[in-house]
Amino acid sequence: MSDALYQAEILRLARLREAAVPMTTASRAILDRLAAETHETAHVSVLRGTELNALAHVYSPRHATRVMMEDAEKLSLHGTGSGLAVLAFSPDDFVETVLAGPLKQHTPDTVTDPGALRALLGPIRETGIAESVGGFEADVHSHAAPVFDANGLPIGALAVAAPVARVTPDRAAVIKDAVLTGAMELTRAIGGFVPDTFPRAAAA
Repeated sequence: MSDALYQAEILRLARLREAAVPMTTASRAILDRLAAETHETAHVSVLRGTELNALAHVYSPRHATRVMMEDAEKLSLHGTGSGLAVLAFSPDDFVETVLAGPLKQHTPDTVTDPGALRALLGPIRETGIAESVGGFEADVHSHAAPVFDANGLPIGALAVAAPVARVTPDRAAVIKDAVLTGAMELTRAIGGFVPDTFPRAAAA
């Protein structure tokens, strides 16, 4: 990487951190609790343009094998549970901009067909929870719920990522409940508003 590109990336990361301080601060206790309840990696990300940037993560000490995260890692909207959670509650024009591509094939299981991606969003709107199995990283099963701003628009997502083999139906139920509770708590903590389009049972 050239010196100019390196400096530009440093500035980008600095701006991201500065803008995301309130959300990062508010999420710390929630991430700690989420990792403790689910025994998996909990993380929060914020929307920047047409991608998500990872803000913070917490690892559970329960397992030696776990999903690893990178600071300020870029997460695609189409390939991750977090991204799908954001898309499901975003305005239609934003969704269509994202689906117009290009849509990167992260793994053999990444869904890149716009029609198939639109079909995935319907069930997410009914439950408030998005799932991705191997869509961004092979052998990773993620569950995510959107975090909303003061205008009721998704500003990011709260998620739990686990190795596929550990996500049994019982564990999935625990993870879904914990993620939904945490995302609604984080929305309130940053002064956000849960829109009427979000399922009432999930927001309770």
